[in-house]
Amino acid sequence: MQPRSACAMALCAALALVRSPALHAASPAAGPVASLDWDLSELYASPDAWAAADVKAREAAAKLERFKGMLGVDAASMLRILSAISDLRREAERLSAYAVLQGDEDLRVAPAQERRQQAQALQTLIEEKTAWLAPEVIALGSAKVDGFLSQDAQLRRRFDFFLHDTLRNAAHTLSPEAESVLAASGNVLAQPNTLYEQLAEAELPFNTIELSGGEKARLDQAAYTKFRSIPSRPDRKVVFDQFWSVWKNYQGTMGANLATQVMANVFTSRTRRFDHALDAALFSENMPPEVYLTLVAQTNAALPTLHRYLRLRKQLLHVDGELAYYDNYPSLFPRLQVPKFTVAESERITLDALAPMGQEYLACCGEALPAAG
Repeated sequence: MQPRSACAMALCAALALVRSPALHAASPAAGPVASLDWDLSELYASPDAWAAADVKAREAAAKLERFKGMLGVDAASMLRILSAISDLRREAERLSAYAVLQGDEDLRVAPAQERRQQAQALQTLIEEKTAWLAPEVIALGSAKVDGFLSQDAQLRRRFDFFLHDTLRNAAHTLSPEAESVLAASGNVLAQPNTLYEQLAEAELPFNTIELSGGEKARLDQAAYTKFRSIPSRPDRKVVFDQFWSVWKNYQGTMGANLATQVMANVFTSRTRRFDHALDAALFSENMPPEVYLTLVAQTNAALPTLHRYLRLRKQLLHVDGELAYYDNYPSLFPRLQVPKFTVAESERITLDALAPMGQEYLACCGEALPAAG
């Protein structure tokens, strides 16, 4: 409902969690998969508090259809209705943030994964119960919507973007009944990513390796990212071979999961009357397909420059024979001292980088970053 504010809130929540003193590595006794525990008390004090908020949100979602047909009464009614929906979606995002972060601590913990599915189901329920919203806005027409916006400054401040973006989607918006059916498919369409995370983060039997210096590591995704750039080329090869050999054993499973995701994208694009899945993927960002296609074309045109860089990389790394994929990662100019930043310095750098987003965006972030404020 409020894309810019929601984006700022999500960023601030992430930064606030990163600075939490309660973030710590799990005990080695926890099992072969290392985990992290987040301090989520600023979201909900406990899983029971989360469950109570989830029940309350579901009850509120079930009542959203009472607003159907009332959006065009006047500007005040539109503000009241959109505010109620926006506030509930905000709460659903909080519930989802808690469930996802806690679930990511260890994907083998069933209650935490159940909360993740509940959070997804709540968002689907809200979409079902507001399936009438976009068709109703479009039925009002741009003239009436703009009239309401001109009459109410708060409506204009909070929902100008949402309303005009909804009108932009007119050609790809279905009837309220069809929108409701499509919204109900949300739980199913979310499963390919859920399946990938469960396999990749919890159930793949990653190998334990020993490097030439004697260091041992269980080569999961985090360890692969860490060790693939080490200076020793033989060690890099071991890291590469051991990590990807595990994935190769499950290539059929991953291929089937990817095919399911592709079919979901095609289903959504066809249902919403797009010519191609690419058009559907870019439309929400108001990005013409020509921008993407131009990027691909220019990348292909610049391949000779990339090949020149790879030849230089081979020379600087003193690689005999062919340059391997794992040679892409080590630094060409190893630093004597890797720069380090405190949390406060990181917050300041982040806010400096976000300055072009405007004062409202920065103010929202500042609420979550008292050390930088």
